[in-house]
Amino acid sequence: MTNIVGQLFKSLDPWPGFQITSFKIQVSPVDGRKTLILDLRPVEGSMPICSRCRHEAPLVHSYVSRRIKECSLLGYFVELNVTFRRVDCLHCKGHPMEAVEWLAPFK
Repeated sequence: MTNIVGQLFKSLDPWPGFQITSFKIQVSPVDGRKTLILDLRPVEGSMPICSRCRHEAPLVHSYVSRRIKECSLLGYFVELNVTFRRVDCLHCKGHPMEAVEWLAPFK
C-alpha cells in the first residue's frame, strides 16, 4: 500500500483493532465493476475480547477468515477479507469468536 493511502486509512481507523495487510483491485470482465479487496488482520499484540462473556481472552484457539461485503468508496465496491481469532476463554470456558465492535454478530 502506498505511504499516503496507508496514512489515510491509519488516521481514519475505520476498523478499530484491525490493520490492512494487503489490498488488490479487481475489475469485472462482464460489467467493468471495480472492487477494492482489503485483507485485514488483528493488530499485532492486541488483546482479544471474548464475544460471549466480554472478558479478555489472551489464548487464541484458532483463526477464521470471513469475507464481508462493505459499501462503495470513491467509485469502488469494497470487500473485506478479515481474519478473526477464535479464543480459548478462561472465564466462560468456551471457544467463541473475538468481539468485534464494528461488525454485527455472525449468524
